[in-house]
Amino acid sequence: MIAFSPGSITLFFSIRDRHRDVIRKGSLGVGMVIDKGAITKVEKSTQIEVIVNGRKMDNTIQESMLRMTGIRARITTETHLPIAQGFGMSAAAAVSTSLSLFYGERSFYECIYLAHRAEIEKGSGLGDVASISRGGFTIRLREGIPPYGFIDKLMIERDEFVILWLDEPIETKSVIREQEFRKRIIKAGDEAMEHFLRERTLRNAFRVARRFSRQVSLAGPQLNEIMEKALNFGEVSQIMIGNSLIAYGDNNSLEKLFEGYGNVMRIKIYDSGPGIIKENI
Repeated sequence: MIAFSPGSITLFFSIRDRHRDVIRKGSLGVGMVIDKGAITKVEKSTQIEVIVNGRKMDNTIQESMLRMTGIRARITTETHLPIAQGFGMSAAAAVSTSLSLFYGERSFYECIYLAHRAEIEKGSGLGDVASISRGGFTIRLREGIPPYGFIDKLMIERDEFVILWLDEPIETKSVIREQEFRKRIIKAGDEAMEHFLRERTLRNAFRVARRFSRQVSLAGPQLNEIMEKALNFGEVSQIMIGNSLIAYGDNNSLEKLFEGYGNVMRIKIYDSGPGIIKENI
């Protein structure tokens, strides 16, 4: 079975992971589901084996899901974007793995639950799986996944953005489990949600996101410098949690600017959800 899951970008968020029930854990926040994601193929095997982007990997979210369910299989995942740069590739891998494993056996939201649980327990994300299950430009108003989590959508005309990522990644777990960063994120994230909900526009989302980025201090000097230059051509923000930026406006000029610093790609908002690509391998 082969499945595809889109990725997910978060502009700002606030941690909500103190519930006992994993289905209620997650985050509030604003972001978008994107057309770049992960494709996963599952094959029967006598042992657990995970291949990610052509390399055999240990301690992956896919392995966690296999051990969680007591299944042995060979899982091959290809991601369109790097892991640990804020593009939701870990969540996309989890969702596509879950769908591949249980297509025709469990419901869509049972598969989403398994992926969400794996993300939460591994510490690789909080709200990406929930957003992926919804699609579009997402507003996470209540943490967790359905029926507890609630996500609204912002309807916008623009659907193409330019992203940049530098070579040094930021591991999500190292941030959301560090007490000082947690305090900053919760305080700044709650304020960000309040400011955004007063004016639910794309432009305001990016303005609020830049303020959030400054308050939590996750961007290095170079990323801040690039953001300042990018403002000459449109709106820009750091991607959470990554050494990366997303921008829109004069996309040709933004792309040219970003190419002088790192890896660049154009992406689009993805309104459709994850699903099966091929039933028979």
